[in-house]
Amino acid sequence: MKYIEKPCGNFDTIMEISKDCNISPLLSRLLTIRGIDNPTAVKKFLYGKFSDFSSPFLFPNMKEVVNRINKAIYNKEKILIYGDYDCDGVGAIAIFYLAMREHGINVDYYIPIRATDGYGLSINAISYIKDTFAPDLIITVDCGINSIDEVAFAKDNNIDIIITDHHQPSNILPNCLIINPFCTEGITPFCGAGVAFNIIYALFGENTAIKYLDICALSTIADIVPLINDNRLIVKYGLEIIRKGRCRPGIKELIYFSKIDLQTITAQEISYKVVPKINASGRLRSATLALSLLIENDATALRLIAEELCELNTKRQSMDNEIYNDAIKLLENYDFSRYKLIMIKGKWAEGVVGIVCARLTEYFNLPTILLCENEENDVLKGSARSIKGIDLFELFDKNSEKLISYGGHAMAAGISLKTSDLDFVREQMNGYIQKLISSDDFFEKNLYYDAILPISNVNASTLSEISLLEPFGHKNPSPIFLDENTQGINYKRIGKSQHVKAKTKIGDVIAFDKFKSLDILRDSSYSTLYTIDKNFFKGIVSNQIIVKEIGFNDINLKDTDLLENFCKTFIKNTDIQCKKITEKYTESPVLYVTYSERTAGELFNKFKNNFIIFSS
Repeated sequence: MKYIEKPCGNFDTIMEISKDCNISPLLSRLLTIRGIDNPTAVKKFLYGKFSDFSSPFLFPNMKEVVNRINKAIYNKEKILIYGDYDCDGVGAIAIFYLAMREHGINVDYYIPIRATDGYGLSINAISYIKDTFAPDLIITVDCGINSIDEVAFAKDNNIDIIITDHHQPSNILPNCLIINPFCTEGITPFCGAGVAFNIIYALFGENTAIKYLDICALSTIADIVPLINDNRLIVKYGLEIIRKGRCRPGIKELIYFSKIDLQTITAQEISYKVVPKINASGRLRSATLALSLLIENDATALRLIAEELCELNTKRQSMDNEIYNDAIKLLENYDFSRYKLIMIKGKWAEGVVGIVCARLTEYFNLPTILLCENEENDVLKGSARSIKGIDLFELFDKNSEKLISYGGHAMAAGISLKTSDLDFVREQMNGYIQKLISSDDFFEKNLYYDAILPISNVNASTLSEISLLEPFGHKNPSPIFLDENTQGINYKRIGKSQHVKAKTKIGDVIAFDKFKSLDILRDSSYSTLYTIDKNFFKGIVSNQIIVKEIGFNDINLKDTDLLENFCKTFIKNTDIQCKKITEKYTESPVLYVTYSERTAGELFNKFKNNFIIFSS
């Protein structure tokens, strides 16, 4: 485990910003770490208004797109919005649909069904749309940037297409009008709904666009795009609209069912408690249910929709756990000494494996690809999640010889291949990763922090300044601080849980899953990596410090949490509770796993005549 300080501006720059902007050197440092390194940028970041939002016409094709849509409106062409089935795609459809309807324009929409249509544009879906809706113009949202054949098929059938997307394009683009932040240097990396928001802004003006900031904020948070520049403004002011209760009634209803205080809701609460319920619709059924939540107004219907989304999410969580446990069993025989990625297949629901991928990636610190078998067992389709330093899109693009399709982002992507090619693809990608990153990077746990700040030094002024950085999210995370020599923290167990808590003058300090270390915490010198958070309970706001990691200064714990996870998962019949050594020596070999030198010594003294010692 290694603590690494995040790079920031030089001392003179930090002090200059602190003086010019009348902020503390600590806040100035936190801003320079985020690339906000001059007074003008600092003032815009901390105090920016929505009027600072960039012109949508910075997109090079925006004028042409606006002209084509206006032509369709003028000629009364049939327009259809085609979007993805996740929270981002649904939000983008809702923004387009509601804004067009507001201006008296009759539009249709189509959301592909994951199980039958797959991801993005498909020829089958376009054929169905042609026969059912007979559109003259299809506008895609949150998909289509790599749909070269599908766009050609639509045009062959006299359907024009505008692609609006935010995923990474390949070298060849579809032959149509395109709006995509990836295609223009310097554009804010919007999500799909953010791109749709820009087009509505360009079509109808700011007064129309701002009516949909609540929906756009949900999608921006959901799709984990960087919360910088215009994305920051979308989320900041979208949250403001939601907190004041001026959001879409369906959003308000779902927040109520999620048991969140509307007036204090945070981006993190939306990410963990609201977005999964919206996504559950497209993962397990049809995303039209989630879309209805955003475009309907009937109070009774919205209540029923919100309730159903909650039930679907509960079912999804149960499926998550089943797939996770199934994957762990498969990994018992996986050759971790050989493979620097997890790539396995199973009879799993395609809409759910992405979440399990994320859990396994965090648990093992390895890129993870979970592949779902189809009924014929000839094609595998699945999801992937990655770790820092390994770009999934690049990984797939450089090893695409046997892939049927792939797409996505650096950290999250989708993939499909023939079942017969699985072993070849796994070997090929494993070789690529091994050349890209050293073995030590997988097992050395690097912990990054923004600044050194003893917990005892945290005060009301610190908390006030940190709150100016909100909303937190991708590329603007909650600051992480390092207390190099934590003192005066008297942890106690929280009920019968594995968590511990201590009271300080600034608020509670909470350390999750640290009860196993309680005795060592009382007896040893240690460092604490932590974030500062707020707790809202029954209308009362309190500060709390969330412990991310504890490092013991006077105990040489070489084993990392990743090794501990591995042992707890795959080594059977072991007792890793440090204080309870009750097993008696038997004829069968017994492996003891411990995470402290003291317990290792106790074990050695107890069984020293029967020990085989390995050291490194």
